[in-house]
Amino acid sequence: MLSVDFLAGFTIFILALIMVINMVPGIMIGLESQNIDYDAVAYRTGVILVEDPGWPANPPWELKDEYHKDDIHRLGLAVSANTPNVLSRAKINRFFNDSFFTDEDYGQKVIFADMPYAPYAYNIALKVGDELLPPRGDDVPKRSYGYIRRLVKVKEPHYASIDCTNLVRSETEENRTTTYFSVELDYAKLYDKSISEAYRIDPRFEPVNITFENFDQSLNSTDTNEVWLNGTRFYKEGVAGEIPFGYDIQDDESYQLILEDNSGATTYHTLDDHCQLNDVSKIRLILAPPLPFAYETDTVLTVKMSLDYDFIDVNKTKQFINGTFEYNYQDPDNVMTLPTLTDGVLEVCVW
Repeated sequence: MLSVDFLAGFTIFILALIMVINMVPGIMIGLESQNIDYDAVAYRTGVILVEDPGWPANPPWELKDEYHKDDIHRLGLAVSANTPNVLSRAKINRFFNDSFFTDEDYGQKVIFADMPYAPYAYNIALKVGDELLPPRGDDVPKRSYGYIRRLVKVKEPHYASIDCTNLVRSETEENRTTTYFSVELDYAKLYDKSISEAYRIDPRFEPVNITFENFDQSLNSTDTNEVWLNGTRFYKEGVAGEIPFGYDIQDDESYQLILEDNSGATTYHTLDDHCQLNDVSKIRLILAPPLPFAYETDTVLTVKMSLDYDFIDVNKTKQFINGTFEYNYQDPDNVMTLPTLTDGVLEVCVW
């Protein structure tokens, strides 16, 4: 028979041995090799890019300039969180801009390579239709890397195309007259929530393109001596006078006013320029986001161009064109191209 002292000591020894065995894996964990599932990292990166709009989301990160780049925490390309796999063209243009983001920015804001034990190299490539954008990152090795391929759609820009030869003509007996082209943007109609964000016109985050086509063909050369664009102004419904703006300053970040002749040659102007239009075939105005008061969903913004007609025969009734056009979804004669979706392929490699 065993003594009580032996049984007590043996029991204590067994308990201590069990405790030591349980502690050994925790003691040795720091000596284990770090195995990284690169396919999982590539998958996570692909999800961030095609299913997430990035952060900040409102206003979106692609509107940040180089002085506020540190405010960008995550680079997603989706139009919104409600439109996975539908990418924003504006986000794509900023993401693949060689002069804006550095390799370190991509590593920290997309791959999250600044985390411990994550010294990732990467390659991010996107093909939209037949367009292959310059990939971001390093050359892909021949083997041993994680990979994900996502089929996507890219939301292309919308624009209003107005054919001047189809416009209603007004008459005058004066030798000189001033007329106006106006384009009206009713934000309440544009923010129609019954329309998917993939097809919605959103002047908060997307450029607005307005083009007057065939202007020179609308002129009666036997009667018209000169036509001048005498300025472009912004107006808000319910507010007297024009919206304060630097009309005399060329500002590619806010707008572009482009005149194109029949040969395809283009010239860029300020909104205050006095420009002769006799040989101009296209008048194009591109308004960069966000448009004035675009966050006020009940606002009506009017863009008004002033034109001066100078006629030859003072004894003859002359004709000129003018009118107001609504930038909307319903009028196919004005808005020729609504947002469209182009097929694309995104590929992410991580090693």
